[in-house]
Amino acid sequence: MKSQKINLRKYDLFFIFAGLLVIALIFSGSIFFRMRNLTSVLRLAAILGFATIGETLVLLVKGIDISVGAVMGISSMFIAVLVPVVGAPMAILVALLVCVAIGILKSFFIVNFKIPAIVTTMGLMWFIRGLSGAFSNGKLIRVESEGYNKIASLSLFHTIPVFFIVVFVIGAALYYLLNNTAVGKHLYAVGGQ
Repeated sequence: MKSQKINLRKYDLFFIFAGLLVIALIFSGSIFFRMRNLTSVLRLAAILGFATIGETLVLLVKGIDISVGAVMGISSMFIAVLVPVVGAPMAILVALLVCVAIGILKSFFIVNFKIPAIVTTMGLMWFIRGLSGAFSNGKLIRVESEGYNKIASLSLFHTIPVFFIVVFVIGAALYYLLNNTAVGKHLYAVGGQ
């Protein structure tokens, strides 16, 4: 009996997911399962997936970063502002460089000043949010670029967003790296100390 309970615990997430699908079906009827809605859900899942992959590596080494959402927000704002001026590829590059600079700044405070990661990332989260709010004047900034919007809406068979496929591939590669390589074992070892 005890072994059956242990085996069932492996499928907890599956049961939760199935329960949520049943609830969605009861309350929304067939609207929830329309292709357009499923595509939208996958697109939103891809955004969370990117953040989750990065946060997984941070948590593995016993770190914590609660500024991920704020960093994603300010990088999105940079893209929205820069796309009409310099084009989508350059705007995306600048946004990535901003993310790297913020990451280096966080590391600098954590390593050199021995400030706990939760304090550093919380402080930077509020600073970045304030900076974003001041820069955007609290208003939504729309991306006025047909090319960028086409890239953002790319999908396979007009159903599965390309970004979801990219996140899935990166997640699978990370899973392989963590479980089958020396680098993965070292990351687990660092977190286990």
